[in-house]
Amino acid sequence: MTDRDKRKVLHIEDDHTIESLDGFFGQLTDEQKTGIESVSMDMWPAYIHSVKQHVSGAEEKIGFDKFRVAQHLGKAVDTVRRKENRKLLTEG
Repeated sequence: MTDRDKRKVLHIEDDHTIESLDGFFGQLTDEQKTGIESVSMDMWPAYIHSVKQHVSGAEEKIGFDKFRVAQHLGKAVDTVRRKENRKLLTEG
């Protein structure tokens, strides 16, 4: 976890679990959690869950990093392309 405005590392964990991020939020006061304006993250389900549990209005504050969004979009396009290609091949 980092404070983007202050360019400061706030918390480091070795894994991607709900508990690892819960540990970070456990160190914050309610006032500090309320002051969180946005959370940028990858699309790791454990992180999404933890942020939703600890940050009021999390649904409006979560922003996914563009690399992950592009990665998911690329996979979706590839899935559709493969499906259409198989269909066209069977149709001759």
